[in-house]
Amino acid sequence: MGSKKTIVDVESVSHELIRSLTRPFKPDSEFAGKYHHMRFQWWTYDIWSSGFQASMMTYLEYVDRDELYEFVSQFIRRMCDKERPKGDAIRDLLAAAFGTQDQFEIKEE
Repeated sequence: MGSKKTIVDVESVSHELIRSLTRPFKPDSEFAGKYHHMRFQWWTYDIWSSGFQASMMTYLEYVDRDELYEFVSQFIRRMCDKERPKGDAIRDLLAAAFGTQDQFEIKEE
């Protein structure tokens, strides 16, 4: 992970959203444990809400820009997943990257 702050403008985001559709799919295992240290409790949100998206981006604010775009592209690919029930692909990616509620409860005991 990089230490430089990610600064994103609207044009850049739009370009990356389009580009994300051409990035190859990466399995959840490539993100396993990557952001556990951030302690983002994603399961407390409705993953389809703007509040969730804003909160997730706040946690990812200091992630290297290329890494951020890679993660967001995988997130978008899972939003479009027609093979799995709505949201399951996203929840699996988030669980791999940020951890699960069970993992948090174990650490806090």
